[in-house]
Amino acid sequence: MDSIRIKNLRSLKDTGEVELKPLTLLVGKNSSGKSTFLRTFPLFKQTIETKTNEPILWYSSRYVDFGSFQESINKITDKEGPEKKLISFDFKFNIPSAFVQVGTIELMSYRYFLYRRKMDKIGSDVRDITVKINIETNEKSLTRFTISIEDYLFEMTLKEKEKLSQVELKINGRSVLETVGLRAQYSKDYSQFLPHIFVEKDTSSDYFRDELFKIFYSLAYTSTKRSTITKFIDDIMFGNTDEFITGLKKQDTTANVLLENIKALDSNSETMKEIIINYLGMNINPIISICNNYLEQYFSSINYIAPIRASAERYYRIQGLSVDDIDPQGENIPMIFNNMTYIEKENYNKWLAENFDFQISDSPAGGHSSISIKYSNGEEVNLADTGFGYSQILPITLVLWQISKQEEKERLSFSGFYKADYNFFNLVIEQPELHLHPAIQAKLIDAFIKIIMLCREKNIDIKIIIETHSETMINRIGYIIAKNKDNFNEDLVKVIIFENDEVFDTKLTVSTYSDKGYLKKWPLGFFEPEEL
Repeated sequence: MDSIRIKNLRSLKDTGEVELKPLTLLVGKNSSGKSTFLRTFPLFKQTIETKTNEPILWYSSRYVDFGSFQESINKITDKEGPEKKLISFDFKFNIPSAFVQVGTIELMSYRYFLYRRKMDKIGSDVRDITVKINIETNEKSLTRFTISIEDYLFEMTLKEKEKLSQVELKINGRSVLETVGLRAQYSKDYSQFLPHIFVEKDTSSDYFRDELFKIFYSLAYTSTKRSTITKFIDDIMFGNTDEFITGLKKQDTTANVLLENIKALDSNSETMKEIIINYLGMNINPIISICNNYLEQYFSSINYIAPIRASAERYYRIQGLSVDDIDPQGENIPMIFNNMTYIEKENYNKWLAENFDFQISDSPAGGHSSISIKYSNGEEVNLADTGFGYSQILPITLVLWQISKQEEKERLSFSGFYKADYNFFNLVIEQPELHLHPAIQAKLIDAFIKIIMLCREKNIDIKIIIETHSETMINRIGYIIAKNKDNFNEDLVKVIIFENDEVFDTKLTVSTYSDKGYLKKWPLGFFEPEEL
């Protein structure tokens, strides 16, 4: 995810587009909107992982509790007209162009054949394309969503009318279907975040494909076989407008008259515009599926660490459960450690010793287990006797160690025709510095940066987002940049300052580091108390 924008969520009237760096710090006074921004990530995680009858799951006992839509909407907006009672989110991200090329294959019976043919044509010519998604929601349903991909724009306004889920559909600013007396509908299935579009009882791909066939048929010689035109459509390669038109005019086809007539069209001709509109309409559901796939994988990859983490206990009950995901409060850390193999425990402890100068051990007995901290001098102390610091940092260290083991994936890998496999790691933490000595806070920043640089070597898209009040952590980042430690530089970090001078209207300011490690645009006296 390259950036996110939030409107009308609690005090965040409009954050503007917030660029996310591999390391993003959120700072500001209490109740300034930092937590609301950060908790948006686990909010979408719990929404995507749970089948609901509403577009957003505002409450989860495991992750975050926003209450309800009415409790979450900005209070200024809530006083305006009902048509403005909307919460909206914008997401911007990049995907390899090959994912779109493969995703826009629609014919069921020829999918594998078409997949191989398109992959052969793509070859090594793969670039990143930018996708922007905007969603607007009221209390009960999505009201509108848009998808911008390349230089194309899809706009879907969703309405409930006479018990039908209808859509006002625009492609590149042009209303479609209404001129021929048809209505688009959508599937109200919140197991997929963005709904698929249908044309009355037909799928949108069938309707637009038929329209595209009619255009090409009218441009072809009268005896041209239908199969030749079908192949012509199947061979179209997705790209921006210029690439699309160029590719269209270079098609390898036996339909010479069709090709000559297409070569005579320019980008401003009405026929070419109709070709583009219908081609995009034919592929609207594959593009929606690609976006759903990205959002699902991105938010499912979120590792959320809550600000109040489980306190240490002297003994833990051993349960016969297979546990991989770390609980946001770290309550299942003892169970995860108990389930590790001997080699995994050895590797984890080696990593802990290298980065934090301690190790942990467990002592199972009689259905229970105790966790001990082992210091560098060999002394072991039960976790309950060490104070809060170690129990607070353990969930964070375990997540970091898990990502250090993640292997690099091929850039182009697929688990299905609409499902690309992305290599994400996302960690969002509220107040990682709680109960930690400044020296340990500095070590934690060092560990974050080591993991970021390791992920970059493995081509893993990493984002670590931290809400913090720690001056130590902010200064440590500057020190690492100044010393060029681990080749970490100022382009990999951003500090976002939340200021809430007006009630329910937080303003965000971006501060960056210089190559000497100094913060730019930093508010004077930010960490100083107000004068008495």
